[in-house]
Amino acid sequence: MSGTQVSVHGYWKNKSGAGTCPSKATVTVYLQAWYCYDYPYSCYWATLTVDQEDVYAGGGSANRAAARWNCANNNTVGWRGYVDVDLIGWSDPAGYTYSDIVNLPCSPA
Repeated sequence: MSGTQVSVHGYWKNKSGAGTCPSKATVTVYLQAWYCYDYPYSCYWATLTVDQEDVYAGGGSANRAAARWNCANNNTVGWRGYVDVDLIGWSDPAGYTYSDIVNLPCSPA
């Protein structure tokens, strides 16, 4: 969380000894908030925003995708992100990597 925004970042790393990988991958990050409209019966993870970037391995501000969302107030809400990495021009396993759930004083705007 930064000021009045919450964000998630995603990147990929080239694993040593894993063979020849492409120079870039498509990294897609999803930012989700725990949303209830009939608490506690109708709650779910709501995807609020998505970002997708073609980036080089390693991370850092130039080599990542970042999804951000503004806070409406400081009510505590559960947040999580998940990431999908697709190696450009290569087939790779399906699936996502999920972050830990974090409770932050940021209710979505």
